[in-house]
Amino acid sequence: MCGRFSIAVTAGLRERFSLDFDPLLFERYNISPGQEVPVVVGRGGGEATLVTMRWGMVPPWARDHHGAEPIINARVEGLSERPAFRDAYFHRRCIIPATGFFEWGNARSQKVPWYFRTGGDGILGLAGLFETRSTSNGDLPMCVIITVAANEVVTPVHPRMPAILPRTCEGRWLDPTIKESNQLFDCLVPCPGGDLEGYRVSQRVNNPAHEGPGLIRPISEVLITG
Repeated sequence: MCGRFSIAVTAGLRERFSLDFDPLLFERYNISPGQEVPVVVGRGGGEATLVTMRWGMVPPWARDHHGAEPIINARVEGLSERPAFRDAYFHRRCIIPATGFFEWGNARSQKVPWYFRTGGDGILGLAGLFETRSTSNGDLPMCVIITVAANEVVTPVHPRMPAILPRTCEGRWLDPTIKESNQLFDCLVPCPGGDLEGYRVSQRVNNPAHEGPGLIRPISEVLITG
């Protein structure tokens, strides 16, 4: 699964995703479910826009979005058939920018947080889906992160990881005119291990109230690479 992530680099988002305007700065190091996150959605014609959505999608059959348990991840297996995600998969896809994500592994009966990141411009394009729910306070856009089986870098810590879109797939994923599953499913594979590195971080990240760059600093020389 993917239960926390960060976005510490906003420079370059406009060029990376062909945004039609300069994105608002959004720097967070401990993004948790239920919080507002920046999301890239396609507008057709190769253009995209950056909006904010709540991370966590209420199932369409839930009568009360306040009391329902939100879904934060969508497993890639059976994605195009599952009632909760089928319509969004074909019509409402998005990319959730991140500079890294957290997973928790077991060590001496404790849950130990690890941080996984990439090189290059530092930006990961996480595959996502979104819905908009009408509420008494207006429309509420909500998103989920798609997960896949972990690659060789993440596997020692957790069996699942977010679906990180290949750069060549980002335009296709955002294109609202593409509705063929075979054109989309090929994008949802574990990213190559060589694209990531992982290291242990402070358990302060366990508390969603904690913030700041110290949460993604390594606390150990142990490094997992592909």
